[in-house]
Amino acid sequence: PLRIEMLVRAGEGQARLLVRNNIQPKSTAVHSSRVGLENLRLRYELLGETGFEVRNDGRFFTVELPLLESSATILS
Repeated sequence: PLRIEMLVRAGEGQARLLVRNNIQPKSTAVHSSRVGLENLRLRYELLGETGFEVRNDGRFFTVELPLLESSATILS
């Protein structure tokens, strides 16, 4: 079964949101344009935020990003 975990990590200066799911190999290849992840990365970059990470270790697909201060302007 697909398992999705969402965690907030405190410490190391800035709190971070970690979202990961177990990788389930598909019997047929499914192409991903990764537009959603690139869009999110660009929004963080526009805000001057660093630390956006995407990892795939073969078992888990993980996205980790810094939580923004409430005074930050969110672009829509």
